[in-house]
Amino acid sequence: MCPSVVQLEMIFVWWERFSSESAAFFLWINQKQKELEAVNIFSSSDPLDKHISAVEAVGEALEERKAVLALMEADCEALSRFVTSGEAGRIRAQLNQTRQYWEELKGRAEQLGVQLNQSASYRQRCNDNLEQVKKAVSDLNEKLDCLITCCVSSLETYKALQDHIEVCQSVELLKPRLMALCSATKRLGEGSQLEKEVANLQKQQRELMEKASEKQSMLESLLALWQRYEKENLSMKSWLDRCESVCCPDTKLLSADKVKLRNELQNVQEMQVETVSHDTLLQGLVNLGLCLYPTAPEARIQELSDDLTQLQERCTSVKNSIIHRIKLLELQLEHLEQFDQALLPLTQWSENFLSLLRSSSQVDIADLEAAFIKLKRPKSSSRHGERTACNPSVNPNVSCCFVKSP
Repeated sequence: MCPSVVQLEMIFVWWERFSSESAAFFLWINQKQKELEAVNIFSSSDPLDKHISAVEAVGEALEERKAVLALMEADCEALSRFVTSGEAGRIRAQLNQTRQYWEELKGRAEQLGVQLNQSASYRQRCNDNLEQVKKAVSDLNEKLDCLITCCVSSLETYKALQDHIEVCQSVELLKPRLMALCSATKRLGEGSQLEKEVANLQKQQRELMEKASEKQSMLESLLALWQRYEKENLSMKSWLDRCESVCCPDTKLLSADKVKLRNELQNVQEMQVETVSHDTLLQGLVNLGLCLYPTAPEARIQELSDDLTQLQERCTSVKNSIIHRIKLLELQLEHLEQFDQALLPLTQWSENFLSLLRSSSQVDIADLEAAFIKLKRPKSSSRHGERTACNPSVNPNVSCCFVKSP
């Protein structure tokens, strides 16, 4: 049965529409393929957001073209009823190829969209890391620029050094993070601006390392100064305490033992010799104090100054006390020598008197009268000698020794 005029007109419309839609669809597919090919997630000067928007726009257009594809399928089915089987097969092949192009373009757009979203997420993480590194660099730079003003002792200086070592470690940890950021910028292909920021941060990190190293050396030197100051200060005070205990005893009484006096005199004389080295030690403490002042608070500076002033006063007082003690001990030894010299005649007289008594005590019982006369005469003479020897006016040396002896 031959088609009617109306049917022929419908077939003509279907055919024209199918041909035009098919040709337009192919052109549109080619255009969108070029748009997707222009999107390069690895190296492009355009922002990543622009690429994401372009791919999303292609995806939306593909969904819109889905209706056109359905209309083409309807036209193909309608034409197949009025054309030869060979022509119908050619039309279906053309439709299938169009559908295949649409599906491939859709798959490519979806794949590219996933890659772009992953890149966007990766870029966001890189930006977050970059901001964190910037903040860390700023914080560490602020800590390193902070002046050292809290060192009041070796213990506090040691604590400050340990805190600074932690800062140094934080500065060192920036290096691998910056290297990772540098690799990320190359992977993202974000352009020269981000690479410049990372390069600038790497330069700042190297400067921070130098600054941290210098400050660590300063703190180590400061710790050594504090340890030396405290050690020498303690040594100085111990020497002063020992000198004061010897030269300024609680009692003013001196020993009458010449051996003890000579030992004490030797000890004090040794202290007098030591004053030279301790004067040098005190001057060294003053110089150390001047080195410690710039890094100590005002209150601690005043304490150090007062302590050094007190040490200087004590040192001056101890030197005077040593001189006075030496004179006192030498005078006491001189008095004891005088006393011993004055005691010698009395000792000799006592020995002679005892010898006389022993010799006079031998009595001959056969002649008692003669023995009585002999005993009576030495007794009177000995009494006179005793009065003479024991009289201070007769022996002035003995009198002087008794008066001066402690």
